[in-house]
Amino acid sequence: LAASAVLILAFSLVVDRWLVRPVQAMTDAARRIASERVAIPVPGGARQDELGVLARAMTRTADHLVRANAELARSVVARDEFLSIASHELKTPLTALKLHLEIGQRRGAASGAPAPWIESALRQVDRVAALVAELLDLAQIRAGRLTLRRRPVDVAELARTVAERLRDVLGRRRAGEAVEA
Repeated sequence: LAASAVLILAFSLVVDRWLVRPVQAMTDAARRIASERVAIPVPGGARQDELGVLARAMTRTADHLVRANAELARSVVARDEFLSIASHELKTPLTALKLHLEIGQRRGAASGAPAPWIESALRQVDRVAALVAELLDLAQIRAGRLTLRRRPVDVAELARTVAERLRDVLGRRRAGEAVEA
């Protein structure tokens, strides 16, 4: 009985030293990699058994994940910079286009021959300008620089604007459906 107890104790120590402790060390390393997002060598990589294969695979995977996260972060920064630059660059020609359309609208009204297409073109320019403003807001949000300014809003005017936009969209959709039929 005593010999069996000694054998069980010895076997438990061997299993603890060669299996349990290395698995616990690998688990701790995996937790650190996940929480700190760092590529650290997983203990046990020098072993020649299955645990060594697992430790080396975990080390490579952690390295790849850390590199992929860094690349993703660089891509997000590049995208945000592009959005900001593109939005600013689009504002200038849109402002000039709107100015020319408004001049044409005034001249047409003064001559008594207003061009109805100018109204539609002005609405579309305003729509694109709103999209550009949203892009600028998105870039500022991503950069943590967006400041909100509260102001009163005419709800009736807002509803009219939305209805006009929807009317244009629905008109184009109906025209597309008519062409298909």
